[in-house]
Amino acid sequence: MKGIIGYSAFCIMILVAGCAFFSGCTDNTAQNREMLQAIEDLKKEVQTMKDVEAIKQLHIRYVNDLTYGEWDDIVECFAEDAVLAVMMGQEPTTGKEKIRDIFMNQVAKSDKHTGSEANMTLHPLVTVDGDTAKSNWVIYFITQPDKEKEAVQVLQGIYDCEYKREIGEWKISYIKWTPRFALGPQISDQAGGPPGETPAGQSAPK
Repeated sequence: MKGIIGYSAFCIMILVAGCAFFSGCTDNTAQNREMLQAIEDLKKEVQTMKDVEAIKQLHIRYVNDLTYGEWDDIVECFAEDAVLAVMMGQEPTTGKEKIRDIFMNQVAKSDKHTGSEANMTLHPLVTVDGDTAKSNWVIYFITQPDKEKEAVQVLQGIYDCEYKREIGEWKISYIKWTPRFALGPQISDQAGGPPGETPAGQSAPK
């Protein structure tokens, strides 16, 4: 990522130098305009790459906080009016403070969810449109529903997310979990697994 941005910055420097050269030539107005447009295009390209990387880092922080049980930190990943659509058997939750309540009073207090599972998020597809963005991720949860048994459960699903820029910082504005399959013992209650866990065959919130 740094190499790509560095290369783009180098290209911008070359174009700026070219503009400076042509600015002294009265017969090259068209070239000047082309140079300036190329600089603007490169600046937008670099900004988009920086935004994509920032969104990836935000989502990784969310998954890491989920894995380590850092509930205060995970709430800070969300926008003020965010929508959380991941808890099975519940309607989507709207608003940062209500999302905080979900994590603090349901997830954190579940006797089956300890924040010690192994989670992996893969294959991000991120698109940026100004101050909003969307992404799609594959996520694996590896949990041990029954702490007295060695059996583990592997859940695979999809995160569909939306983001917004708040005061210059990317935040999650919408997150939905859709299950694909589960291997191992099933979890029976709504707070039994990680946030977003819905047993295979059940519908996720809309």
